[in-house]
Amino acid sequence: VDFDMSHVLDTTFAILQSQATEQLGRFDVVYPEVQLPPLKGDPSRLGEILLNLLGNALKFVEGGDVTLRTRLVSLDEEAAVLEMTVQDNGIGMTSNELGRVFQPFAQADSSTSRRFGGTGLGLAICRDLAELMGGSLSVESEPGVGSAFTVHMSYELAEPQAQLPVSSLAPDSQVIVSTCSDVFFDSVQSILATAGIPARRVEGEAQVQEQLVLLGRTHSLVILDYVESDDCSCC
Repeated sequence: VDFDMSHVLDTTFAILQSQATEQLGRFDVVYPEVQLPPLKGDPSRLGEILLNLLGNALKFVEGGDVTLRTRLVSLDEEAAVLEMTVQDNGIGMTSNELGRVFQPFAQADSSTSRRFGGTGLGLAICRDLAELMGGSLSVESEPGVGSAFTVHMSYELAEPQAQLPVSSLAPDSQVIVSTCSDVFFDSVQSILATAGIPARRVEGEAQVQEQLVLLGRTHSLVILDYVESDDCSCC
């Protein structure tokens, strides 16, 4: 069916946001750097894959950070090639564990099912679904550093459809993003870029005030990244 990639990402984020807020330091979604046209594919199965990968990341991070980053690999008149990577800074896996991670009813560590639950089928199903849709699922991991699962997919372009304006901001609007997090700024910037709106990054109240003075009478929007962390004093 025809579908909007942004809607798939929005829905995935919305489903897990509440759980992630309770468990994580950060949960960020970085959108493609351009506004994608409608695509042809199976958004429901893609959503299942992303939810499973993110659910695993939430399970094994224990207070760390999880990011879903979507990158446009190529775009022409017929198809769009995308990479969706779920990255965490959790417990990670050894090379031996990586060799078993996509095997049905197998888990990286024998104690995983007792500690975290699960059957060991999720990743095998995700890999099979990706391959059935003409794509692939791969993983990179390092013990104590984290894991990154990447879904590589190619989608046909759907017929163009009339769309409502994506922004109600004034043409001369400026968006100021106050954050200590590179990932958060990437996420906000990627969303604004689809509407052709530039974003400026600052850190701390003083820089926000400075930018507002420089912008003068132009329409401005300030986005504050609020994080309860001793490591981040700028938000």
